Amino acid sequence: MKIDLVDVVRKNKDIVKMYKLDTITNIESNLANDNLLNSKTFLTLSAIENINIIYVSKKTYFELMMNDTDVVYIIYETPCKSKYYNKYGYELGNKASIENIKSTLYKIDKIDKPIRSQSYYKVEDLLAICSKLAIETTHLNTGKNKSKKDLYEAIIQYF
Repeated sequence: MKIDLVDVVRKNKDIVKMYKLDTITNIESNLANDNLLNSKTFLTLSAIENINIIYVSKKTYFELMMNDTDVVYIIYETPCKSKYYNKYGYELGNKASIENIKSTLYKIDKIDKPIRSQSYYKVEDLLAICSKLAIETTHLNTGKNKSKKDLYEAIIQYF
C-alpha cells in the first residue's frame, strides 16, 4: 500500500510543491523505506486526498484546511516512553473542540519550523506565546519580567 502511495505522490507533484510540507524525495523515501510515516508525509498525503486536518502536539497545533466542509480530523500526538516514536490518536472535530484548540493552543505556521527569528516578534507577541505554552514570564528568584531575549530562549527550549 505504501508503494502505491509513492505513485500517488508522483502524480500529484503540483499539490506537494504548493504546500511545501516536505520534498518529494523525502516523502518517497519515507514511504518506501521507513516502517512509520512521519508527520510531514502524513500531512502531504492528507493534502493530496483533500482532507482537513488539525495536528495537535503538546500545546501547539498545525492547521491544514483543504476544503470548506465541516469535516475536520483532529490528530493528537502523545509522547511515549521511547524517544524514537510517538503514539497518535484522532477524533472527528466538532465546532466546540476546534474552538477550544484554537483558543488555548499556539498555532504554528510551519510544521518543521514552529517559531520564527527573534527579531520577527515584539515582546507582547512573545508574552502571548508564553501564556499559550504555559511558560513562566517572570524570573523565579527576582520576580522581574523576563527580557525579550530570555522569553525567546524559553520558547526555543520548549520546542
